[in-house]
Amino acid sequence: MTLAYTQEELQAASYAALRAHATSEQAKALVAKLASMVEEHTIQIGLRKKKRRGTAGKLEYATGAFLADLLRPLDADEPNGWVYRSLKKASFTGAAVPRRTFEQLVEGLKGLGLLDHVLGHKVASDPYEDRTQYASRFRATPALLKFCIARQSG
Repeated sequence: MTLAYTQEELQAASYAALRAHATSEQAKALVAKLASMVEEHTIQIGLRKKKRRGTAGKLEYATGAFLADLLRPLDADEPNGWVYRSLKKASFTGAAVPRRTFEQLVEGLKGLGLLDHVLGHKVASDPYEDRTQYASRFRATPALLKFCIARQSG
């Protein structure tokens, strides 16, 4: 499957801070179901060996935070849908979502057909330094949007 996007869309992506969380009971149920689906899928494909108590809570928090980031740009005046996040270890130091948990979430969502992912797109060039920063871009697929709508109305 080929992703359709423009360079302008990727450049206009908003930052995925991974700090939001579900507050309503309905949203919490949606996040829990999605996190469970991701966990099951990553176990099936061999990314994870088995369910662990401690990681389930981290994955559920990460799922809620990332889902909020993925849906937020769709509510803008000019909806874009793309968010960006660096996958470098340093970008997760002290973060609420650990890097390994985020990697599991991304691989699970991609494997379920719920996430579009573009590797290492240019974020910005620093005019004072001789380097360019890159970050991955992510977007909810129509299947993820349908899943969210169906879970919220059902």
